[in-house]
Amino acid sequence: MPNQPESLGVVVTGASSGIGNATMLAFADTGARVVAVSRTAPDNMTTRISHARADVANTDDCARAFAEAAAGLGSIDVVVIAAGVMIIDQVKSAKPEDWREMLEVNLLGAMNCARIAIPYLSAAAGGGRGCADLVFVGSLSGRFPAEGRAAYAATKAGLHSFANVLRKEVAPEGIRVSLVEPGLTDTNLRARSRPDAIESMVGKSSSLGGVEPLPPSEVADCITWLVLRPKGVAVPELTVIPASQAAAAMS
Repeated sequence: MPNQPESLGVVVTGASSGIGNATMLAFADTGARVVAVSRTAPDNMTTRISHARADVANTDDCARAFAEAAAGLGSIDVVVIAAGVMIIDQVKSAKPEDWREMLEVNLLGAMNCARIAIPYLSAAAGGGRGCADLVFVGSLSGRFPAEGRAAYAATKAGLHSFANVLRKEVAPEGIRVSLVEPGLTDTNLRARSRPDAIESMVGKSSSLGGVEPLPPSEVADCITWLVLRPKGVAVPELTVIPASQAAAAMS
């Protein structure tokens, strides 16, 4: 059956850490061949994973990375766009350069990677599998923004709208577009934020105080699951949150 995992060529952006890194490993564990796209090579790559260096905010970098991936894989059947930046701050004290970076990586970078990936995915969908997959990693913040995440939430809300339109445009080509929106997840996404900004945000989101974050591997398992659905099945949107977060304010 052509939809077997070992037949898939997979590209994952943002693969050096967090959900992107976990997704890279999850697909490799299924037997798929994976190209990890990131500025620095992940330190936990396996023999089924190769690396293509790129800053997703740089369009030329992205084009080179996808061309390199296609040359190595032969066919790009799945693209997971997981690169992301979150810099927490209140609007009144935020730095415009931080906003710009989040827009360039989280939204414009994702849009450009998708645009570059479409011809490769369209070609793969015409093969024996009969479909190809483009998966965006969004965030629950795109629907339920918390204080301190105004710009980050705006990028993820924009990604939601972009995915909705793109899904309609490429469905006739056999490309399935999915948006996965995780809730609280144990990543280093906050690492570049000031400690006082994080403390302020956590204080305003007291309902999440007892929530145990998801391990990135659980989100990655959801991504591999939706990609491996039969070609006649699409999962347009998937929200995955810690069970304890369901009883808290969705923020």
